[in-house]
Formats: sequence, structure tokens, C-alpha cells
Amino acid sequence: MPEKRTIRRMRRPDSNGGGPSKTAKRRTTTDDGDEDMTSIHGGWTDGQKQMDASSPFAQALKLEEKAQIIKFIDDTPYANFRRHWVDRASSQQGGGTIRRAYVCPGSVDKDCPLCDIGDRAQAVSAFNVVVLGDEGQLLLKTWDVGARLFQVLKAYSTDPKIGPLSRYYFLVNKTGKMSNAQTNVTPIKTNALAEDWDVDPADPDELASIKPYTPEILDIPSRKTLNEIAAEIADEYD
Repeated sequence: MPEKRTIRRMRRPDSNGGGPSKTAKRRTTTDDGDEDMTSIHGGWTDGQKQMDASSPFAQALKLEEKAQIIKFIDDTPYANFRRHWVDRASSQQGGGTIRRAYVCPGSVDKDCPLCDIGDRAQAVSAFNVVVLGDEGQLLLKTWDVGARLFQVLKAYSTDPKIGPLSRYYFLVNKTGKMSNAQTNVTPIKTNALAEDWDVDPADPDELASIKPYTPEILDIPSRKTLNEIAAEIADEYD
């Protein structure tokens, strides 16, 4: 049996003990006077879940050197598009620039002012995934991948020992920096989660309750907005 790894996701406390729970029970009263029990959770994962829920945008999976365990909700990308990255002046105190992403209208066969001035859009495929959290929570993320990772995931999806993508779990992380950066994607069978990683599989009912992202979450900027950005870029080179 392989040596136990260092990644850990805390298991849910047993009902008969196992240490203090980070879940606080609060009694509330409904409109008809009945009492209702509301669960308020602690922990980093649930905190991030609440932060993500307050945003109208899809929350991107951010890879780091520390590995994360994810599960694909769907077997294919939920959206395929092209995207421009543009450095724009920051409105925050201190100035500087901030890198912003804009969906290319060329994704839906429309003219794009940024493409017209030679700014090349990157191909993107977006997948619905959940990150296994610190107390059994599932954190919905969009994993936006480029051409190289797209081919890696496509190969996994068609591999009869691994695919489809939602069949198993994956260990993901990023090593190196800049031009030496490398994304590592390793399949993990469900029974290996507990044996090798001391992690419980995702609860099927919780998985089924997650509302995945759809293409409608993507906003294609107006031609007026892109014309203004294109003009800004042109001014920088005048």
C-alpha cells in the first residue's frame, strides 16, 4: 500500500463525538411562528463559499503549489470561447495597472475591435468542478483551461481506464513560475481517497444539489466598450 500523503481534508465529526464541531446551530422563527434550525458553518472552505456566492461572476479555480483534490461535475466543458487579456489603468489608490479579461466577440462569429488591432485572443474551455473542502464542503469553481490542458483532459476523458471525467477525482497543482510553470493533473480513484489521502468522497446528495455554471455566466462586452479599449491600446503605441 502506498505511503499516506500529506494532503488532508478533515472528516465530518461523528455524531457521537470526535471533537468540537465548527457548525453552530441557531434557532430562528419562521413567518408562521414555527421554529426552524439553521446551520451556520465555520472554516476556510465555507467562508470562501459565502464570498463566492456574493459575486455575479464565475469563480475561477486558482492552482497553487499546494495540491487540491477536485471532482468534475460534467464530462465536457460547459463553455468554449476566446478571451483577451488587457492591462488597464487601475482606479484604486496608488494607480498602476490591472489585468482584465474580456470575452472575444469572435467566439460567436462577431467582429472584434481588439482582434482588428492585432490583439490575439486565447482559446479557453471552461469546466465545472468542485474542490473538496476542509470539512467535507464542496466549493464550486470554473476551471478555465488553455490548449495544452484541454488536450490533457480530453485524453483522460476518452481513456477507458479513467474517463469520463466525472468518474473519478483529480489531484491538481501548479509548480514553477512564469515560463517554467507546469500544471499537474493526476487521476485518483474513489477508493484511493480514503486509503491514500485520508479524504472522504463527496456526498452524492450534496453533489446533486450544486447548480453548475452555464454559458450565460459569460458576458460578451459591447462593441462600444471594446472600441474604447482598442483606442486606449492604440494610444499607448502612438
